[in-house]
Amino acid sequence: MIRSHPSKSSNKAPQVHPALSHASIFRRAQGNKMMVMKTKDIPADTEETPAMRLREAREGLGLSRAELARMTGIPAKSIEKFEYGSQEPSLSRVQVLAEALEVTSQWIMGEEQTAPKTTKAQPLPSNQNDQAPMQKGLAPTVREMLEQLDDMRTDEFDGVQRQAMALADRIRAALKVFEPDELLALADERGLYKDECENEITFMIDVFKKDPHKAQAYCGSVEERIIDTAILGLDLYNIDRDALVELADQLQDEHDIEKPGVFGLGWGKHKGFVPLIRPYVQAQALSGNGFNFDELGDYPIRQQE
Repeated sequence: MIRSHPSKSSNKAPQVHPALSHASIFRRAQGNKMMVMKTKDIPADTEETPAMRLREAREGLGLSRAELARMTGIPAKSIEKFEYGSQEPSLSRVQVLAEALEVTSQWIMGEEQTAPKTTKAQPLPSNQNDQAPMQKGLAPTVREMLEQLDDMRTDEFDGVQRQAMALADRIRAALKVFEPDELLALADERGLYKDECENEITFMIDVFKKDPHKAQAYCGSVEERIIDTAILGLDLYNIDRDALVELADQLQDEHDIEKPGVFGLGWGKHKGFVPLIRPYVQAQALSGNGFNFDELGDYPIRQQE
């Protein structure tokens, strides 16, 4: 199957999970206008929709959408759509969100009336080594730049393409001075595919003792994957290989990409072909016409090994 990517001019309605479509319970409309309100502004006698409850739970824990996205692996843009009722999540995503927000999926869906008590979220853990560059102001700056790029992506990079590209270059340069263990900490925060990332980092630490230039190239691979999470909303290594191969086949037809396998006959593993398709996937995202990685049916999440 060849997948087409969405365009801004598309009037196609978002796909709705069959279990939710019967009542559109994630939407609260007034005429043809979608209502957007803050939790504190909801009248006491208003019957809350799941969208309202999702936002209420997040705000109750003091989490930003970007923080919740890092906790769940669900793009912040998708979470925003869920909260505004413009897109309905699958039941599996409701369950993931409920677990992260310390509530039940039944409460979010309105099947339970009383929400579990929540406490103010604690600050995200950070490296306690005062001598590490991460604690000298560099890593917070990188995190801030990544979150800024996250926000641009939420708006589909509308009118800020050059700014986004320049910001990605600044992030790329800043990451060059991160040591392997610091890269691993940031990679974990950004939701990189964990097993393969940890293996690469462990390998890099060993290689640095023998060939620093070769190890630096491996660090560059992790750096690019971190940047992917900001431009694309996820690490491409998190997508099931079969689905990613279909995407690679589509891009090959459009851009004449040479497969990395023997005699160009196969795509191989993620690390072999993701770098080849990344520039084209990023370019489409920056143009505001990127692939919809929110659709789990089209782009299922890869299972940890």
